[in-house]
Amino acid sequence: MLENISFDQNLFLAINHIQNPALNVIMPLFSFIGSIYFTIVIMAVLWIKNPKVGALLVICLIINQVAVYGLKEIIMRPRPGQQLSGVINLGYEPPLGIEQWAFPSGHTNRIFTVATVGSYSMGYTIFWFLLSLIVGFSLIYVGGHFPLDVVAGGLLAVILSYLVLRWQKKFSKLIEISQKVHAMIFGRFKKNVPLS
Repeated sequence: MLENISFDQNLFLAINHIQNPALNVIMPLFSFIGSIYFTIVIMAVLWIKNPKVGALLVICLIINQVAVYGLKEIIMRPRPGQQLSGVINLGYEPPLGIEQWAFPSGHTNRIFTVATVGSYSMGYTIFWFLLSLIVGFSLIYVGGHFPLDVVAGGLLAVILSYLVLRWQKKFSKLIEISQKVHAMIFGRFKKNVPLS
């Protein structure tokens, strides 16, 4: 379906072939920021700081990841290295199973979900979204995703996360459970913690 979009492929190759020695070290590190491991650390830190925000982030991530992996299975777009020659792969190992599909980018979706919830709850909007854009760029640079994969992952994250934050009252029971668990672990219970 999305295999032969020439402007997307050309933009990918232009970014992937920049290949600057400093960026060759930095970009793989940024691509890790969108990983599930880094996301779990961010979730834990936000939950410890504010269980309501942590719960909202978990809800946003679950909804987003279900959407991402559903679209991956429907669209089944191969990754750049699977359909183009001359791809420079900077340590990016093509995954197996559902992860083998590129569209939309799960890494980009996760970091933009974190950015949306983080900016909504803590501010620092420029920081969060600049970080997300760098992560998205890094995924193209290291050879893991086409630009459209990254754009779709980011847009999906912002739209779905915004809807969850807008209608967060629908998730009040889950947020309350999160606050009670937090209270049991940390010995305090803050009911109705404001987001801003």
